[in-house]
Amino acid sequence: MRLSPWFLAAAAFVSACGDEEDPPAADKNYSVKFSAVVGDEPFACGQSYAGIGTTGATITPLDLRFYVHDVKLVREDGEEVALKLATNDYQYKNVAMLDFEDASGDCDQGDAATYDTVTGTAPEASYRGVSFSLGVPADMNHVALDSQPAPLNKTALFWGWKLGHIYFAGVSRAMVASSTVSNDHYTHVGSTGCVGDPENGMPVTSCAKANRRIYTLNGNVDNVPVVVDFKALKANADVTDGIGCHSFDAASCSGMFDSLGLDFSTGAAGDAQTVFLMR
Repeated sequence: MRLSPWFLAAAAFVSACGDEEDPPAADKNYSVKFSAVVGDEPFACGQSYAGIGTTGATITPLDLRFYVHDVKLVREDGEEVALKLATNDYQYKNVAMLDFEDASGDCDQGDAATYDTVTGTAPEASYRGVSFSLGVPADMNHVALDSQPAPLNKTALFWGWKLGHIYFAGVSRAMVASSTVSNDHYTHVGSTGCVGDPENGMPVTSCAKANRRIYTLNGNVDNVPVVVDFKALKANADVTDGIGCHSFDAASCSGMFDSLGLDFSTGAAGDAQTVFLMR
């Protein structure tokens, strides 16, 4: 039996349609909630926390802010999908700033506004985790503040054109023994050893220590927050020393870099970190 050309064409059309892939999933709004704690207690300006650091000191917070970028949601099969960030005063392009200080108590380095949730869109799916990089991308890190939009225009989170942004600011105040003297203890993380002089028209071309790392955490992003633990951050430091870390000195920085999972000697990702978790 000879098949007609019309029949053959129709059969080819049906076959082609059957080979089509399913259309991509539509984008959906997703939120990644961050929560700050000091051990088992919620982080709050104006509160006192005991048992902090290597000396078990009592501290009050002064600051807790940090930048993240390249936020991704992790599918059940392990594939990572970029979260396309919404634009607001705390999110720009692929960068977001989390802010837990509210200018109350001893918190005097920021302002009253806070921000604890990264928002954006991604293809609708079941996600079992989240991934993000701590810090500001290199191409945004060494640009003059007066030409940058929020949240990259915070003067208290910038070291000057040559050095760039402070990626993570965790600052506390501790009483020294039983005296009335108090010491402020800084955790300021940013890229160091940078080559260039933007103030004189020579852009930064590289930094010896990037001091960025990727954190990948397991948890249902719909109802499990990313927790940042201020007590874990300070666990390997003497918070009464009145020095803290500005990313330059190994003696004062190594312990806190270890907590963040950063290798102080190289500026790259180090061993397991203890500051960020999902629970």
